[in-house]
Amino acid sequence: SLAPVFEVRPATATSAPVVTGDYRRQAQPPMKSAAGATEKLFEDMLPEDLAGQPIYADQKAEWDRQYKATSGKRVEVRAVDYVAHGGNEGLRVEQGFEGRPGPTLVWAEDDGWVEWEFLIPETGLYEVTLDYFPIKGKRASVQRDLLINGKLPFREAKRVVFQRVWRDSGDVKKDNQGNDVRPAQVEAPRWETKTIEDADGRYDAPFQFLFEKGAQRLRLNTVRETIAIGTIAVHSPVVVPKYADRLAAWKAEGLKEIALPKGIKVEAEKTLAKSDPTVRGEVNFDALASPYANGLFALNSFGWWRWRLPGQWVRWQVDVPEDGLYELSFNIWQGRSEEHTSELQSRVDISYAVFCLK
Repeated sequence: SLAPVFEVRPATATSAPVVTGDYRRQAQPPMKSAAGATEKLFEDMLPEDLAGQPIYADQKAEWDRQYKATSGKRVEVRAVDYVAHGGNEGLRVEQGFEGRPGPTLVWAEDDGWVEWEFLIPETGLYEVTLDYFPIKGKRASVQRDLLINGKLPFREAKRVVFQRVWRDSGDVKKDNQGNDVRPAQVEAPRWETKTIEDADGRYDAPFQFLFEKGAQRLRLNTVRETIAIGTIAVHSPVVVPKYADRLAAWKAEGLKEIALPKGIKVEAEKTLAKSDPTVRGEVNFDALASPYANGLFALNSFGWWRWRLPGQWVRWQVDVPEDGLYELSFNIWQGRSEEHTSELQSRVDISYAVFCLK
């Protein structure tokens, strides 16, 4: 059977119809929009203007008083169909880039900006999702400004982060005393899907942006590092179903609960991929840690202090015997502070519940 991959990160999905097209044309002046509070274009803003930009929470509250989130709408453009650009971006188009079918826009230089046009079917609030590939660079996360019609919609759009992908360079080895030797961390770039969200994890859902009906421009402006982009989609906000509804849907598809008397155990320190090379396997001498350290330096746990920042994600791979519904449980330690709790968000919604694995 296939091996499901678990990822600790907010869930995203969409089933709305796709509208595609080639919108490349000569650069035009920015379109009229109510995207943000300021009337100044981004390049005309002074430091005091930026400091005066509303934060997302305030701007979203203002939008909510006038507009509604759209439903069932999705407009998708290929990144290669950009309509304007500026600076020394080193743009080029590659076919089949890193295994992805079709054309990809490779933004090869750490400079400049690129702009796309979307034909929005209805005025309202939308999310923005990109397919991207983090090109190897200086090992830092990729960052961009996001502008709508030349304007910053809110302060947090000044720093949109596209995370890199990391993994262990190999299996854990042992020294001549029997202690584990931590493998080096290496970059493992792959195609990722990113719905734009707060880089510091201050909000529990992706950003929603106001787009007016008609032609609207979206620009990404370099902050640091290089990137390749496949598609960009402006779509209605994704509504994550309630657990009871999703479970009922799985059962309606004919999926059944699978009994595993002994369960399937995966050691957390054996990860498939992660967003941060400093989040890694660690040693723990607790008697309940698995495997027991027995006085040696044994990498028998994962995360600890290093895995505390919002947005850090980790993926594990689990081999299951057949398609069906399974329960998940986690052996965790929480003791950093009595005044704080830890909250993990997962694509399979960590809890005592039943999940579909294939």
